[in-house]
Amino acid sequence: MLALEARGRRHEALQAAEELAASLRQYPEDWRDQWVASVCEEVIDRNPVPPEFGIPQMRYPLLRDLICPVLLRRYSRRDANAARWFAWLMNRYSGATRLWASLPPEAQSPLAMLRKADEWNPGDVRVMAPLVEHLAGWFHHAMHELPMGVLYGMNGASIEQCGEMLEELERMEEWIRRLGWEDRYARALEYWRHQVRCYSAYLSQAEIRSYEAYLQLHFPDWRL
Repeated sequence: MLALEARGRRHEALQAAEELAASLRQYPEDWRDQWVASVCEEVIDRNPVPPEFGIPQMRYPLLRDLICPVLLRRYSRRDANAARWFAWLMNRYSGATRLWASLPPEAQSPLAMLRKADEWNPGDVRVMAPLVEHLAGWFHHAMHELPMGVLYGMNGASIEQCGEMLEELERMEEWIRRLGWEDRYARALEYWRHQVRCYSAYLSQAEIRSYEAYLQLHFPDWRL
């Protein structure tokens, strides 16, 4: 399939994936579990594919009919690797929305899957590193409308949500310390923490109506 994909013969690659998925479904469940685990280890954990091919494609029939059902069974057994691999796949194949919508409600995003992986296997660098990267992106988004306000998702953060964000920063700081990434994130962490505290304080008062004005008074050097 990789060779067909590399030559631009996508229809043939898709047909080959359909045939492979149908063939592999005939094997016993334990064998399918081992096969999917070995594929995820090769493609996600080691990725030995030559650079000219880039990251290999897992064609949709394989994802739908084989890989996801096996990983879902492993996830139901609280398998941290399954949650971690799901997070990678959801990032890589973000367009497969119908597939990801069929996952458990508490685990329909890469970040949610990574949290499960960390819960089930704390201290795994393969989980901590993408968790930090995901959260860094989340905090960058939370700050992108400054000086209008701090976001929580798509809306302005509440006082309670600011508290949750500060707790998240504490967890994130611990992962960063364990990864040895302090120099990379020290300035951003301090900025995010200060900005969230400042916004929470702003929400707690009623004298200054504009957050921009509040920043100018209490945090004039607010730009990162």
